[in-house]
Amino acid sequence: MSSITRQPFGFLPDGRKARLFTITHKSGASASFCDYGARLVGLTVPDRAGELADVVWGYEDVSGYCRWEGNAGAVCGRVAARLEGGAFTLNGETWQLSRNEGQNTLHGGHHGFDTKLWSGSPAGEDSILFSYVSQNGEEGFPGTLVVNVICRFSEDNRLILDYRAVTDKDTLCSLTNHSYFNLAGHGAGSVLDQLVKIEADYYCTNGAIPMADGGIAAVEGTPMDFRTFSPVGRALRSDFVQLRQVGGFNHTYVLRKRERGALELAASMYDPGSGRKMEVYTTMPGLHFFSANKTTPRTGKCGATYDRQFGLCFETQFFSNSAKCTWFPSPVLRKENSYRQVTEFRFLVS
Repeated sequence: MSSITRQPFGFLPDGRKARLFTITHKSGASASFCDYGARLVGLTVPDRAGELADVVWGYEDVSGYCRWEGNAGAVCGRVAARLEGGAFTLNGETWQLSRNEGQNTLHGGHHGFDTKLWSGSPAGEDSILFSYVSQNGEEGFPGTLVVNVICRFSEDNRLILDYRAVTDKDTLCSLTNHSYFNLAGHGAGSVLDQLVKIEADYYCTNGAIPMADGGIAAVEGTPMDFRTFSPVGRALRSDFVQLRQVGGFNHTYVLRKRERGALELAASMYDPGSGRKMEVYTTMPGLHFFSANKTTPRTGKCGATYDRQFGLCFETQFFSNSAKCTWFPSPVLRKENSYRQVTEFRFLVS
């Protein structure tokens, strides 16, 4: 059996209260979510000896998320990742968006979904439903977008994120979760010795900034190749231009899909020390792999320090900059259609 508790999680700068929802299993494994950004705050899973540890970055209360950049644990939208020039053309009309990274738009703009206080409520003994209504014109996007995210933590240690959205006007929609994972424990330091495997033969090349420039290149013969388990640090120590120019991994991988829209294995992460393994399954065509390249030291839960390359993100989504690179899978959501994507993070030991 599982249980759900609710408790205060501090105050936003405007005085609104945040809440923390925690799903706990009889094994002691647990997942905690905050309604600010519909974000994953904590995820406690066992190692090979049965010892529990929290494996995601997070803060003691909502003030930490307001203080530090990085979108830790949040749902990002309306469009995750970067959009070149902060504008896009749809149905012959150009829409100018909020630009929050120079001339570009990152993770939805200055006030993306990670900055919103969502409506949260239990949706069963092991699930939380978060809802948000993004009004027409918010951050420059057309259409009123109604978003629901069901966050489920099952007794077999699967974190299931089920995203759904509808719009009353053609718009863009590409949602993801931006959790930083460290399978040795969130406060264990560098992840450079942990192993990663990505189910992709190709990746989207970046220009001088970490944004897809429209090119697709083979991983074979490069440090971008994670078709078999490889330590992250080995690649990061290379002088490969795609890694050097952005300080590490900040790239979208083109997933090797057998069936469009099917829930299939996208990536795996393994910590040899603890024996914890995470498998990422998704219905989406892309996986944006990010190695916390420019993170500056900050204090997280329980006094833990988070710093550069102390965590890894596996952001399942459409390809970065896909609204400009129209040959990529399209993030356009038509008003007669609905958006749905499912991502599962499955936790195992070996």
